[in-house]
Amino acid sequence: MNPFSFYFFFPILSALGFLASVHAPFLGSILYFFLFIPFILSFFLLSWRELLLSFIISLLLIFIMNKNMLIPYIFSLLAVCFPGILLLLLKKTFSHWRIIFYNSLWAVFLVTVSLLLLYHLKDFSLTTYFNQLLQNTIQETTNAYKKMGMGEAEIQRVTKAITTLLHYFRISFPAWMLISLTSLILTHYYLSIRVLFRFNKLKTDFPEFPRWKTPFFPVWLLIISLLLTWQGKVDTLLWTSGVNLLTLTAFLFTLQGLCNLSFFLQKNKTPKIFSFFIYLLFVIQPLLLSIIFFWGLFDAWFNFRKLPVG
Repeated sequence: MNPFSFYFFFPILSALGFLASVHAPFLGSILYFFLFIPFILSFFLLSWRELLLSFIISLLLIFIMNKNMLIPYIFSLLAVCFPGILLLLLKKTFSHWRIIFYNSLWAVFLVTVSLLLLYHLKDFSLTTYFNQLLQNTIQETTNAYKKMGMGEAEIQRVTKAITTLLHYFRISFPAWMLISLTSLILTHYYLSIRVLFRFNKLKTDFPEFPRWKTPFFPVWLLIISLLLTWQGKVDTLLWTSGVNLLTLTAFLFTLQGLCNLSFFLQKNKTPKIFSFFIYLLFVIQPLLLSIIFFWGLFDAWFNFRKLPVG
């Protein structure tokens, strides 16, 4: 493969997104999040030589542009790569369940340490954090839209929408913590098995993401969550429980929808570069993301991929 192929630039773009998150926390963090997806893909699509060269360039860029961010960036890389490296150093082969167990322990450790560090900050509370996040987001958005020439009425409507959205995030914080933890475990799991697969340390074949399927019972959880949010008064315990349950089940069926998308892209032998842009489009476009959710939900009934039952 050409060392300067398209995928070669993913880690470099991720490093630039990491730098952007320092100067504009909200918008930069969103940029870093979306660049993290191709960053993960680079582990699967590049050789070790290409990866090493790409990361060296990334570190040099961060050192030149803001050397104070070099250590945090290295630690973020270690947090992602450590499970795979550790499993590789252990002289034995692994089953998938053992890999999931080790990566789950590592993910729980990372989240626990992060929360402990946050709660040891002076005067830290989740309410204070979300209020500060709301103020910063509104300020950044207002400044951006003023530069674009938008009127005060349009800016007020956007501000109201952001306030509502962040209120939802505050209410559904427990669900998002579980989703973040699950995403962290899955990311580490796939990176670990990719590393082990290259060095013949897997007991079974590399698992196929396109063939993953949820059991049927989350459909009933989704129905219960809709009933709770419909019957409960806003901000009560029942309503809050319903919102959190709805968020978790929505994430689950969205993931299954992406599996369906991956299955049909693979079935039609879509080139990887086009597949990547299709994934990105479906993830960042709200209407298409809703289609992915319903695709995953109805797959529980209709089994679009014709997978074996049970």
